[in-house]
Amino acid sequence: MTPPSGGRRRSDTRHAILLTATRLFLVRGYHGFSFQHLASELDLRTAAIHYHFRTKADLGVTLLRRFRDEFDWWRASCDQLALNGASRLERFYALDRSYVAEGRVCPLSVVGVEYAGLPAAVRREADALLDEVHAYLLASVQAGRDDGSLTVPGDTAAIARQILAATQGALQLSRVQGATSYEDVLAGLRSLLGVH
Repeated sequence: MTPPSGGRRRSDTRHAILLTATRLFLVRGYHGFSFQHLASELDLRTAAIHYHFRTKADLGVTLLRRFRDEFDWWRASCDQLALNGASRLERFYALDRSYVAEGRVCPLSVVGVEYAGLPAAVRREADALLDEVHAYLLASVQAGRDDGSLTVPGDTAAIARQILAATQGALQLSRVQGATSYEDVLAGLRSLLGVH
């Protein structure tokens, strides 16, 4: 039996679709590409895309689950380092900084802008990712308050949301004004939290 997609194994084709879809998602957003775009870039027929992902919503759910899995792996690696609260935040800033350096938008920024127009199943995955990122930030702020590496002026959950909102906004600004704007926001956050 001949492998599908011009000699590619099915698992290779699925992997290639996911890599290309991830790149397009982070550069153009969920609504900024179609199965036709994927097929053209991968030199496939759209039927080959539909073989692996029945609908674009199925693809979107898979992408968000992959982002969640990657974030969970990243969070676990941070936990193993036994960092203080301030250092945990710095690692989060470095993660976001990689999006700035690569000219991409982080997954939360994409779904934040397009949220109202996303299929319900994709929104559920986006909500779960947001909750997981907020939980990491909340744990970091609480750890920083406990270990003295942060000065936390108020409710830790509110501060974690402020950090998330500030970094998300800074990522958007950096696409228009350059990487310096992201660093300016980080400097403000460090000052707010008493990090020197």
